[in-house]
Amino acid sequence: MDVWDYIQIIAVIGVVIYAAYFITRLVAGTSTTVRNSAGMKHNGTLQLGKDKSVVLVEIGEYVYILGVGAQHIALLDKLARSELNLAREDGPPAAGFAGTFQKELNERLKKLRR
Repeated sequence: MDVWDYIQIIAVIGVVIYAAYFITRLVAGTSTTVRNSAGMKHNGTLQLGKDKSVVLVEIGEYVYILGVGAQHIALLDKLARSELNLAREDGPPAAGFAGTFQKELNERLKKLRR
């Protein structure tokens, strides 16, 4: 083998590494994004721990509060959209949404404990 063969081998290894990196980034980017389906909108997520969260999903005129765990999803509550005063635009939720959501969640949990 001469020098040219070694250069070709190194180039091929570089291309394979780059392709693996590019494909990994592509797959990771598409699998972690939340897409809004027709008539359904993801309004927010509150992480409660490892593999546990509370999610707000808007479907039509109702907002569903879902408890999401590693092995299951449970319906916690169903509210009229007007009760949460969510913005009507299709953009991201308001900046103070996480704080408002957490406050509302804590109040409802206190009511359930009584």
